[in-house]
Amino acid sequence: IMGLTLTDIYGAGGGKHQRLTRARGETVITAMKFSTCDEDFPFRVGDVVDIAVTLDKSTYRGRDSLTLIVRDIRLSETHFDELNRGKQLFEKMMRGEPLSDEEIIELSPTRSILGTVYRAVSDGYRGESEVLGCRMKRKGVGFAALLTSLQILSEGGLLHVSNDGFVLCVKAADRGEQAGKISPENTPSAVRVGYKNV
Repeated sequence: IMGLTLTDIYGAGGGKHQRLTRARGETVITAMKFSTCDEDFPFRVGDVVDIAVTLDKSTYRGRDSLTLIVRDIRLSETHFDELNRGKQLFEKMMRGEPLSDEEIIELSPTRSILGTVYRAVSDGYRGESEVLGCRMKRKGVGFAALLTSLQILSEGGLLHVSNDGFVLCVKAADRGEQAGKISPENTPSAVRVGYKNV
């Protein structure tokens, strides 16, 4: 089901699941996203999403009901070709392979982009990197520059970043840890892309 606007999100089952209400025009749909706690659900009311669902029939007290079960959910604006290219380019940089001038430009964040990324995730982010990529694209930050920014801010001691392959977790380093930070332009990743404090 494509192009649905999330109108309500609330935890169910003690916060272990999400009950989602979506609308498209006059049609309202309620569905369940199981095994996803509040912290792991990166979507917000107002997001326009595409969902893959299955229909589940259950009987309770002799009464049959149908429930939509969300199997996958993505922001409608997700462009996987752009995300994949950005990820491949970032991985190429991390492997130390030679980069063309165009690739360096795509990877290199400005000081303004580093600030935008830091402000977006410093209160914590937990969710799919694709969702964060879409949110940052709205602010003019490409996926390759986003990944490079997260790496630079992590190497600089400003952020803690981990990724288990499915869930990206980002949080600001505490004040004591930030005391030992290094300037962004001196991080290994900034040196790789020839970062200039612009």
